[in-house]
This record gives sequence, C-alpha cells and structure tokens, in this order.
Amino acid sequence: CAYFAISHFGRQADCSTVLAEIRTQIENATSITWKSTVFVDAMDKDGKTLWVETITSRYAFRAPGLYRRDAIP
Repeated sequence: CAYFAISHFGRQADCSTVLAEIRTQIENATSITWKSTVFVDAMDKDGKTLWVETITSRYAFRAPGLYRRDAIP
C-alpha cells in the first residue's frame, strides 16, 4: 500500500506518513472493497506430488459497520 500511495501521489514521503494518510482515508470512507488471495501448498499422501491451491475472498465494508465476505471459486 505504501509503495502504491507514494508512486500514486507523486511526492517523496516516509512510509509512516503515507500509512497515516491511508489509514485516515480508510477510516473516513463510507465504503471500501478489497480482495484477499491465500496460497496453500498441498501434497499427495505419497508425498511426491506438490501443488498450490488458492483461496480467494472478496470483502466489502459499508458504514456504519456492515461487512460482507464472498468466497470466489
């Protein structure tokens, strides 16, 4: 987030300043959405085949205090 904010706002700032600005914007937002992806290593019983499974969820918040989570298949 901090890297995006620094590059987006186009000015030099330290990370604590940028994160404080982002936190203020999030706390004052009437709504916000975000997506989370978790990567899980899975292995067969024989221990020879390894693959990665992904679990993706979409979240939404709307003031005052309404949250929603959708699992994306």
